[in-house]
Amino acid sequence: PLDTVKTRLQSAEGFWKAGGFRGVYKGLGAAAIGSAPGAALFFGAYTLVNAEIHELTPATPSPLVHMVSASIGEVAACIVRVPTEIVKQRTQAGRYSHASAAIRDILATCGLPGLFRGFVSTLAREIPFALV
Repeated sequence: PLDTVKTRLQSAEGFWKAGGFRGVYKGLGAAAIGSAPGAALFFGAYTLVNAEIHELTPATPSPLVHMVSASIGEVAACIVRVPTEIVKQRTQAGRYSHASAAIRDILATCGLPGLFRGFVSTLAREIPFALV
């Protein structure tokens, strides 16, 4: 609910026109559907890259291996996270009543790239946290 309020406060329409406090759980379904696959992609990529780096270059310092593995894991997770966030935010802002309507409209108006708008900036935000 706090994320919905934040999204509506940032909406170009204004907080009240975007829905105010009504339907603060909108977008929860999209976030829940994207959460498990995003985490699975992160940990799958992280584990695979970590093992490969250790095997190919056993002398590489462990912290560096973990930082590279986590960064690649974030790239993999963002393949699911970014479209999920776009659908969730637009649903929370009241532009669509359901996630499926948001997906259909985004694909019809912007094509597949519309679901990945902000991918690079999301990576720029996520990767530094993965390095810690």
